[in-house]
Amino acid sequence: MLTSDIKAARQIKVLFTGNLDRQIYTNPYFFGQEKHYLRAQIARMSFSTSLCPKGIYKLVEDEEREIEEDTPEEGEIQMPSTKDMAKPENWVHYTQNILRNCRTSHMEPETPEDAPDDFDPEVEKKLIEAADPYAPRL
Repeated sequence: MLTSDIKAARQIKVLFTGNLDRQIYTNPYFFGQEKHYLRAQIARMSFSTSLCPKGIYKLVEDEEREIEEDTPEEGEIQMPSTKDMAKPENWVHYTQNILRNCRTSHMEPETPEDAPDDFDPEVEKKLIEAADPYAPRL
């Protein structure tokens, strides 16, 4: 799947016909068939709807984007009741979000050949992340 498929799938609305080999004609133009559009929409849906109960996982201390299984010292995790799980605040997103660059993480900035002496890749990375921020995980 191409990142351009995900980017285009965010911008267009097309009804599915069931014919996966059908060319899609829309504005903005979609360079692909219905099977490519379907795959892009499935990727968007699966990344935005993967949920888990709150408290099952926790963020890794050193890495803000990584998670690990939460193992409390006093025993097993107490699962909330079914009535409590009906409340939206008891659910959290499990997977990382798809960014506007159609990836789940930002690429490391490359140092240009004609870069000034004061070019700092960390500052460049912070600017990229500020323009396309990560959604909070958990």
